[in-house]
Amino acid sequence: NRAKKKSDHENNLKEECYADGKLREAPTILLAQAAVIDLLAHLKGEPRGKSGGYKHAHIDFFTREKLKGMRSFLKLYTDPGSKTYGQWRASSLQAAITLGRGTYCARQLRILARAYIWDHKLLPNNPYGQWTTCMLADEDLVNEINLYLQELGNKITAEKLIQYLARPDVIERHSIDKMISVRTARRYLNTLNYRFALAKKGQYKDGHERPDVVRDRDKRFIPKMQSLLLCAQMFDKDGYPLPPLLLKGNLW
Repeated sequence: NRAKKKSDHENNLKEECYADGKLREAPTILLAQAAVIDLLAHLKGEPRGKSGGYKHAHIDFFTREKLKGMRSFLKLYTDPGSKTYGQWRASSLQAAITLGRGTYCARQLRILARAYIWDHKLLPNNPYGQWTTCMLADEDLVNEINLYLQELGNKITAEKLIQYLARPDVIERHSIDKMISVRTARRYLNTLNYRFALAKKGQYKDGHERPDVVRDRDKRFIPKMQSLLLCAQMFDKDGYPLPPLLLKGNLW
């Protein structure tokens, strides 16, 4: 009965708001407040139940940004602490400014908000068709991937990330419907601030001990450096110059 009364009350408010001659009037605060609550529910997704938190809301980027803008606009319009409280157009302009946009965006927010208040199932359409949603949009999945990569240490590869995302328990928890390619896995790792690098070689493992290198070092480089040191100014550990090393024999 309580739900029926609430539904009847909302219908009466809608009829009052959209009666003949009132199409251009701003929706009532009560209708806008109900829309704010429903918009937040759309953005959060369905609750997980006893485990707490929310399931990932499968909304593409375009629609999500539109919903965020609509909610910001209606929040400014319905919050008594807002400087634009109860001011329909001013609230839309303020929301557009926070989004880094102008009057056109404000006008679109008003159109979208009016349509949504009339029908809460009427979400903004994506004019670019069905987008391929990145798995990294799921924050819970990102946290699990980061923990898994930390366990791998310095043995992280794109192939191991693919194997992890193919695990049945991961697929079930996050409703993964397709596998990713090696290139996509590499892009995901880059997004998570991992960079590919060649394994560093140990000392003298890159050719420094080849026979020709050893011969040139022992027969030419070291003797030449020793002969030059005889003519070089030497210093002690405190930085004071040492007297020159004089060879045995006549000085002239």
